[in-house]
Amino acid sequence: MLSAVLVFQSIDATEMSQGKQLAEIAAANKAGLVSKGYCVDKYAARFVPAVVHYSPIVHRNHFVKSRCVETLVVDILLKARERKTPVKQVVSLGSGFSTLFMRLRDDKMVHGDAGISKFVEVDLKEILTEKKQVMENFRMVKKKDREVYQMIAADFRTVKSNLLREVINHAAPNKPTLIIIDCSLIFTPARSSDKILSQISEIFSVCYCVIAEPFRNQSHFSKASPRSNPLSKTNH
Repeated sequence: MLSAVLVFQSIDATEMSQGKQLAEIAAANKAGLVSKGYCVDKYAARFVPAVVHYSPIVHRNHFVKSRCVETLVVDILLKARERKTPVKQVVSLGSGFSTLFMRLRDDKMVHGDAGISKFVEVDLKEILTEKKQVMENFRMVKKKDREVYQMIAADFRTVKSNLLREVINHAAPNKPTLIIIDCSLIFTPARSSDKILSQISEIFSVCYCVIAEPFRNQSHFSKASPRSNPLSKTNH
């Protein structure tokens, strides 16, 4: 199993209500980044009621983190193709309102002999229910995507949840798989995180893993984070 672990400065999750609030803040931050020209994502604004802008340090931190994660993801996919062992499955644990699937599909990384044949997103039911509704309203998922793109509602903060065993019902353990964990284990106790990570190595025979988790919650970025007023606007 090849693993790329990315740590970054972020906010204190104990001060957040639950995972949905963090997912909403991340979606709003992404839409703000797009409107400011940091990146291109034609789907991002659909998942927020209005585009808002945070302070520059918050935007820049989110941009650097998300760019690093997606650069690693695309690099793994392209290099696996070059080796004639393409990644056939992607499992995103704690996917939130990520638009990665649609953007990879638009970039011709999904479908076909060398493309992704299964893309599974796992998150809380309340997040995925809202996300599914938005995607249906704006027809983001095409007919041919339905066999590839799937959602699994699960709360993997508890050690009793055999999360990846549930994923196996939607993905094959013997196919090259990419696991993405982007700011999700922050909500889980150490025992649950250890169990999830050990399941990955036990279940998937050929697996790549990109993990991005926060550290140093007392950093300057934390003090400037949007936790106190998530929808406050800042001109920059």
